[in-house]
Amino acid sequence: MRARRAEHHEHQPRGGDADSQDPQAQADFDRKALLYTGAAVTTGVVAGALLITGTALMIHAGRRRPLRPEQRVQLRPGPGGLSLRF
Repeated sequence: MRARRAEHHEHQPRGGDADSQDPQAQADFDRKALLYTGAAVTTGVVAGALLITGTALMIHAGRRRPLRPEQRVQLRPGPGGLSLRF
């Protein structure tokens, strides 16, 4: 079944592909590839920066002095649901 599926795809026209003989289609393909590669690299850099920032904030929050009981955030049931007090 896989061989039949592969044969089916081989006979379909492939517009804008890297194997295309049309120079305009090749240029479009290269432009899109460059755009998507740049987007992937940018996403990876931003994700790494956010990971480092989040880790640093968690470490900083863990080193703070513990709050006194009257300074802690309180979550209590209220008339309309839950009530949050700072």
